[in-house]
Amino acid sequence: EAYLLEQIGAAVIATDLAGRIIHWNRHAEALYGWPADDAVGRDVLEALVGPDDAGPATAILDEVRSGERWEGEFPARRRDGSAVTVFATLSPLLDADGIIAGVVGVSVDISERHRLQDELRRSHDELDIILRGVADGITVQRPDGELVFANEAAARAIGFPNAEALIRAGVGEVMQRF
Repeated sequence: EAYLLEQIGAAVIATDLAGRIIHWNRHAEALYGWPADDAVGRDVLEALVGPDDAGPATAILDEVRSGERWEGEFPARRRDGSAVTVFATLSPLLDADGIIAGVVGVSVDISERHRLQDELRRSHDELDIILRGVADGITVQRPDGELVFANEAAARAIGFPNAEALIRAGVGEVMQRF
């Protein structure tokens, strides 16, 4: 079974009910910086969660220990103390009798995705500032004619009080005024 967990391209960590790590695959080693020999036996919260996130992490683990599955983004900590944002799925780990014996989690690093999203958001904001500040009227529309962007100069040129009113107006009204 442990061999199969090594084949998953994500960090796989299992704990007992007390939160002690009982399985730590090679992807967990790479992601979190703990060799399996050092990780197994440690408290999962002490190994992976910073002090500011201990409360939310405990609440999530309690939810999973009660039989619920949890999935979402979470700020984790590597062995060297550096932060990593992960997307994790935590599920109850059942014993042979179907009784909850621990928690199994699968996690992947999404830090790069967050960095790219932040970069895209900054780029979008910069473009928005540029387009809104241009003296010429600028509009962007979908193939069906629906406006998705207009700057204030375009709104004034077409006879609308502001860009928001121009965007809210129907295609027919815009064409009539244009």
